[in-house]
Amino acid sequence: MLKQRCNKIRTYPPLVTSLLLLLGLVAGLNSYAENLPDIGDTAGSILTPADERQIGAQFYRQLQQSVTILDDPEVNQYLRSLGLSLVSNSDDPFQPYRFFIVEDASINAFAAPGGYIGIHSGLIFASRNEGELASVLAHEIAHITQRHIARAIEARTKSAPLNTAALLAAILLGASGNGQAATAAAAASVAGSAQSSINFTRANEKEADRTGITILARAGIDPSAMPDFFSRLEQVSRVNKSALPEFLRTHPVTQSRIADSRARADQYTEVGRKDSNYFQLIKARLRVLLADNKDRNLRQFKSEADKKDARTATQYGYALALTNSGHYREARDLLNKLLAQSPDQSHYVSALAELEIADNNDAKALTLLAESFKLNPHNHAITLLYAETMILTKQVSDARDLLQAHLRRGNTGSALTYKLLSKALGKTNATIEAHEALAEYYHLSGNNIDAIGQLKIAAQLADKQDALAAQRVEARLEQLQPKKNKGKKS
Repeated sequence: MLKQRCNKIRTYPPLVTSLLLLLGLVAGLNSYAENLPDIGDTAGSILTPADERQIGAQFYRQLQQSVTILDDPEVNQYLRSLGLSLVSNSDDPFQPYRFFIVEDASINAFAAPGGYIGIHSGLIFASRNEGELASVLAHEIAHITQRHIARAIEARTKSAPLNTAALLAAILLGASGNGQAATAAAAASVAGSAQSSINFTRANEKEADRTGITILARAGIDPSAMPDFFSRLEQVSRVNKSALPEFLRTHPVTQSRIADSRARADQYTEVGRKDSNYFQLIKARLRVLLADNKDRNLRQFKSEADKKDARTATQYGYALALTNSGHYREARDLLNKLLAQSPDQSHYVSALAELEIADNNDAKALTLLAESFKLNPHNHAITLLYAETMILTKQVSDARDLLQAHLRRGNTGSALTYKLLSKALGKTNATIEAHEALAEYYHLSGNNIDAIGQLKIAAQLADKQDALAAQRVEARLEQLQPKKNKGKKS
């Protein structure tokens, strides 16, 4: 359901901060090397893909403990769709990725080992069009496909092997569940030897720009969106030094870098799309979701919607703001008008269904979603809202079947899916499975302690009722529980 949130800037826990320090070295610090270094392909010997996935997963879990990661199916579906369209046009299309939005007003983005790419909500608001957002995503994807993190570790190891080893030990200790030791080791590794990596990581930024521009062009997106966006951010920083976007602190931009990226973009004669209505719809939805004052938000949308040249995305956002403020009749009239113009637009159906649920018309919402699901059976947002409405209307068996089918199709990355499934299973008296699903919800939300707690409850129940379920639960416990130290060999 559409729920309003307050957008805040948050701090990161020590281990995440230490890993972000390493990622910051990859992003560059103050100036830029003109030529890319030839470092060969030795990075794999320092940090294997399996290590990167382990580090990335732990990084993501710890990140969730200190920031709010947006779990809105509509918005997440869009970001994943855009991200994977770029990945499919990269040099490593089979690398797994997780794209997510951090609810943070600052303009920033980052890539972590194992294909984790975070976008601050402030960056989406700062992007005037889809091309600008895609250019940042492509840049971060390039950091991963070019293995800049592993290569940075290789470079640092040559000059400061002890510090690098300490930092890696901290990250891997954290990945194995030993949080206190990890934090101490990370803190001990922060100081020293950063300067030796500066030129190398500045070159990484240029390589990420160049690779990212190639990805954009292959994906049919105007590659000039990258230098356009960087140029606009750089102009803002020149006009107001105190308002330097966070993205420029971790990804410093100079005139030479902008010129280099523009020259590369100009090499592509076929200009792709710069924007999409999909992006504008999602941006409007985010404005409502993250508004800190719903009355002011409503007034702003009304002012924009009253203009003769108002976009359909603005009308959509106005309808959401009306719903959020309890003006259901006006919102309903506007959404029905939009649906009459675009009857297959699932965003309008979802918005109208959310409105009907808010106005206590659950059965009407169910009918709308059932019809939309027939047209969009693989639509993640429609599926989850449909299942949630089934639960509200006490059709829990149907909701359970729908969600289990959705998971079987590979949609296993959403915590909300497992939360809804747990609720449906609990209402059908499948108690063991309900606790298992809730464990997956906690695990995907970064809370392994509660995930393990749910699995232990499931294990106790399974021991008395179902031998096969007991084996399944024990196997999952084995995966999630921290590995115990077996002692050092003498």
